[in-house]
Amino acid sequence: MSLNLKKTVMAAGTVVWKKILEVFDGGFTLETDGFVDGTVLPEGSLLKINEATRKATPVKTGVTGKTGTAKNLYVVQGHHFQVGDYIVADGATAVAIKSISPTGELDHIVTATGIGATATGAIVLNSATGGTGVAFKTVPNAISLFDTKIEAGASVAAVRRGTAYSRRIQAHTAGLVSTIPATIQLSDSF
Repeated sequence: MSLNLKKTVMAAGTVVWKKILEVFDGGFTLETDGFVDGTVLPEGSLLKINEATRKATPVKTGVTGKTGTAKNLYVVQGHHFQVGDYIVADGATAVAIKSISPTGELDHIVTATGIGATATGAIVLNSATGGTGVAFKTVPNAISLFDTKIEAGASVAAVRRGTAYSRRIQAHTAGLVSTIPATIQLSDSF
């Protein structure tokens, strides 16, 4: 009688966590409104968690992959923005997304009004409303531990205490991650 052992090799993603000291107990139900079912929320995604309701809302951000014009941005795919979302880049005026079209590895985002020219590598953030001086739509207070498929009833695990590589988590600005508790450190190491 033989055991018929099989070896399966799986590709590992980018290491996001340098050290994990504690995770939140039980996980959180993922809020999926405004997200496409079946897409993946990658490890290292910024989250707004509510310990009382046990719900987690992902933060939408992106990074430009090439220079854009006043109403045309080219954002690296994986951003989760949708038509109607308000976005802001480089502290400019927040404007509504009019259309999104895939173009290779980038998404061509057309805005209803001018957002201003954007340089390659600019961080694009989801704002609560249009205009100047607007607040983030979702303010993070945690970071996801694993990749999570976005679907109704999905559960997401979040880190309570640990150290993540800053360059490997979701695209962010210093202002956006300043709301994450000091129990989660961001390392500038590669």
